[in-house]
Amino acid sequence: MLLKQLWQQGYGRHDLDTVIRKGRDDIDAVAVMLGDAPYVTGDTPHAVDATLFAFLANAWYIPVESRLKARIAQHPNLVSYLERMRARYVPELAG
Repeated sequence: MLLKQLWQQGYGRHDLDTVIRKGRDDIDAVAVMLGDAPYVTGDTPHAVDATLFAFLANAWYIPVESRLKARIAQHPNLVSYLERMRARYVPELAG
């Protein structure tokens, strides 16, 4: 079932290296888009921040090392963003 869903979404049609490269490119683009702003659209979070946090958090907070997690770590602004969002919206998980 999962493989079928990945195929339908498009990612299952690529080899692993291509999927990782696309993910790294997306992470780099988000880091540039965020820049030095605290949130995507400026000083206050909006729906786009909830979406972005959900996607990045799935790579960042899992207790498994990955190439995507390593790429996020290369962008201090993304790491700060993730911690800021977690502290604001799920403070019980902030550490």
